Amino acid sequence: MKKSLLACLGLAMASTLSGCMLYFGEEHHGDMCPPGTYESYDDWGNPVCVPGGGDGYYCSTDQQCASGCYCDETTGTCAEAGFCSADADCGAGMTCDCSNSCVPAGTETRSCGQTCFETGCPIGMSCANDGVCLPNGPTCTSDTECAAGCYCGPSGSCEETAVCTSNADCPADQHCDTDRSTCVPGAPPPPPPPPAPSCAGTITCAFGAPTCPAGQVPLILDGCWTGTCAAYETCTSAPTCEVLNTENICLGRNDCTAVYSGQNCTRPDGSACTMGDTGCTCQTFSFDHCRAD
Repeated sequence: MKKSLLACLGLAMASTLSGCMLYFGEEHHGDMCPPGTYESYDDWGNPVCVPGGGDGYYCSTDQQCASGCYCDETTGTCAEAGFCSADADCGAGMTCDCSNSCVPAGTETRSCGQTCFETGCPIGMSCANDGVCLPNGPTCTSDTECAAGCYCGPSGSCEETAVCTSNADCPADQHCDTDRSTCVPGAPPPPPPPPAPSCAGTITCAFGAPTCPAGQVPLILDGCWTGTCAAYETCTSAPTCEVLNTENICLGRNDCTAVYSGQNCTRPDGSACTMGDTGCTCQTFSFDHCRAD
């Protein structure tokens, strides 16, 4: 980001570069510094000889340039940007540093012999290893990477909004992400669909199951019979054996047993069988109900 900014600024300042080059003319560094170097100042204002780039105009920091100039690191030369007393005196992307020179925004501390390690950086910028404030790059890819009260913006940075408990706490163009208690842009998502009835479940209600047509089973919702039925083959969870009302379905379940009732049943002596009798012979049998093994 820093280099692209300087590259754009360099085009606009090409015509004024000569004013800064004069500061490092051969007649200047010859006064006290050997050839191939030029006179500059360290962070405490002491004169020092700095190696030059062969033409005597090389720089690596703003301190090596005259007032009204800054060091364009894309070319390694001093570029003229003008004098100032406030940021408004400088062009777009420039700011006024403590030496009353216009310099690229985020680099102003270098002209004062300071780095962002001492001064910190403006919001939206971070201190790089060389002590220069640079625009922040992407810091997030999803809202969950941001703190509560912030969301991941289009630029890839966490942006501050507000903490919330409901949509009423957020502006009209935002809604409350209740999982994170954070207002986020956009309309609220639609409510989840209501739970669907199931063929299985624990019954906690007092009223009984409806009578279903053959091959169907009663449905359950929230621990109660719904009063409706569904075809057994549509069930996504297994109903209890007791609600199965056909012989084939009951026999098809390994965990169920089919119970039959007999017709015209008699004892060995020819008398009619009654409930609880054993050894009876019946003319016919029919499916009565299904039970769990």
